Amino acid sequence: ANNLASSSSLSSWWDEKLVSANDDVTLALTLQITPAHMGEESVVRGLLSVADSNIYAWGARQPSVLLIHVDSSPGEDEEVEPFARTIRMIKDTFAPNDTTSGAVAHLRNSLVAIVDSYDLTASRKGLLNMAASAAPTRWVVSGLEVERGLVLSREAAVYATRKARVYADMPVHVFAIPQFASTRDDTRIGEEATAAGA
Repeated sequence: ANNLASSSSLSSWWDEKLVSANDDVTLALTLQITPAHMGEESVVRGLLSVADSNIYAWGARQPSVLLIHVDSSPGEDEEVEPFARTIRMIKDTFAPNDTTSGAVAHLRNSLVAIVDSYDLTASRKGLLNMAASAAPTRWVVSGLEVERGLVLSREAAVYATRKARVYADMPVHVFAIPQFASTRDDTRIGEEATAAGA
């Protein structure tokens, strides 16, 4: 009984009133940023935008975990500036100073973590295992390659939640989500442009 009391008082990164461990589905994303990526600010911005668009498409109600592996080994020019700039861009994208604008509402049930290593020592599989371990739900959707520019379909979260509810009482371990993702444009930019034009 003492363990239950102490574990229930622990704070968590997700909203326990909204997230059901058995009925909801966590989106697990990984992103690997190399020194070559860091050399071009626009490349890093593009990668972060795709990751942010996926979390946005997944929705604020469903939990998501994003692990960003940043290789901090110095590049050919031995500069620390690209690394520091990349960390700043990650923080500006996922933890901006102004949280009142609503631009971060989709991050409400999201965990974004930076895994820093010297040299590429973290594998994609290792990062996915870490993300799955951080998931607050039984079901985890993974496998989306952010580096390829893939963005989730709007229906992916809805379909995944329906499947999780159908299989909630069954000993099933895997289900497929059709029409998972595409390389279409950033969904957030399209919505903002439509809202501005209206």
